[in-house]
Amino acid sequence: MEEKLIGKIKTTSIQKILGTVITFITDDNVIRDNKVKVVFETKTHYFNVENIQITDDNKLLVEANEVGYWATKFDRDPKFDLRSLTGFDISLIEDKTLLSKIDDMSCWC
Repeated sequence: MEEKLIGKIKTTSIQKILGTVITFITDDNVIRDNKVKVVFETKTHYFNVENIQITDDNKLLVEANEVGYWATKFDRDPKFDLRSLTGFDISLIEDKTLLSKIDDMSCWC
């Protein structure tokens, strides 16, 4: 599986329409619509890069929204504590088969 560790979660939030949103800083080049993953308690959660800014020290500040099957998203668990995600590793997904699978999961009802 093609993946590259690119950073750690800096902040998280839950937004009414978007669901869980993570923010991280990276030296690696990412572009809008790249997919990243976070492994939390043995479950993999996928995020789509939405917003990118440049920080004062020339790094990228990236915001990504959770994607995938709606029933397994963080915001579906009423007991989930956003603070528990801070510091988790983020990997860039480059495997085309997995990227296609993530897009398919996002359409499941």
